[in-house]
Amino acid sequence: MDYEGFKTEITTKICGRVGEGPCVRVHRVRKNNGVMLDGLTIMREGDNISPTIYLEPFYDRYQNGADLDSLTDDILGLFNSRSYAGKIDVQEFEDLKRLAPGIRLRLVNYAMNRELLEDVPHRRFLDLAGILYCDVRNPAFSNAAVLIQNSIAEKWGVSSDWLFETAKRNMLLYEPAEIWPMGRMLADLRGIPDDNTLPEFPLYVLTNKSRMFGAACMMYPNVFKNASLEINGDFYVLPSSIHEVLLLPSDNVFDAEGLGRLVREINENQVEPYEVLSNNVYYYDSEKEEIGMA
Repeated sequence: MDYEGFKTEITTKICGRVGEGPCVRVHRVRKNNGVMLDGLTIMREGDNISPTIYLEPFYDRYQNGADLDSLTDDILGLFNSRSYAGKIDVQEFEDLKRLAPGIRLRLVNYAMNRELLEDVPHRRFLDLAGILYCDVRNPAFSNAAVLIQNSIAEKWGVSSDWLFETAKRNMLLYEPAEIWPMGRMLADLRGIPDDNTLPEFPLYVLTNKSRMFGAACMMYPNVFKNASLEINGDFYVLPSSIHEVLLLPSDNVFDAEGLGRLVREINENQVEPYEVLSNNVYYYDSEKEEIGMA
């Protein structure tokens, strides 16, 4: 069964399971880097919001042998775990005073998101762009990251300069930059005590406290200067994903072109398309205190 047939079959099964009351709909959702995904929503009577369940991962499972009934069970289970009963007050998104502490910054690829950038406040940075989102601590949105568009900024009556200054202040306060040696990061992710049992690679991870959209740390003031003090010199910056970048001391490698090939290969084979940051490599000159394309 091809993907279009799968969408039809799985939607039919969902409709059969939830009955005639809820409205089941599949719609296209634009993600980062121009990636379009199919999102399934189930709007129950009396609700005005529904979690979005993306169907592409379930089709991958179907191709690997999962049957439609078990996939239907999993989709409904995911919906029930994320759903929020009742209506929400959409006017809460007009309350800038309440939302201001949640304004955050994230980095995306400029060329891959030209269409998106026409609709949102942004700042250029190398071949990237800083954009804004609001960290909504509301169970109705599964604590979602809501993109700040030009229309929202106009409704709030604030400038893009104000928004970016607020975002940077919030990021430094709530999402400070963290620099981890790769060995320690792997140990932490695996739950292994940091007892030096893993080798210390000449590679560092730059991210933020939550490790969500952590590549935005590249725009923090003095972040690369501070990193150069820890690394003790110049370094390459490898864009691992929108969530982190890797710092490689320059005295360990001299082939920027080879690093670029490595980044492109990893992006193509190991990173989700909507989480790719860039295929380019950057270089930090500690003497000039400048970051640029390698």
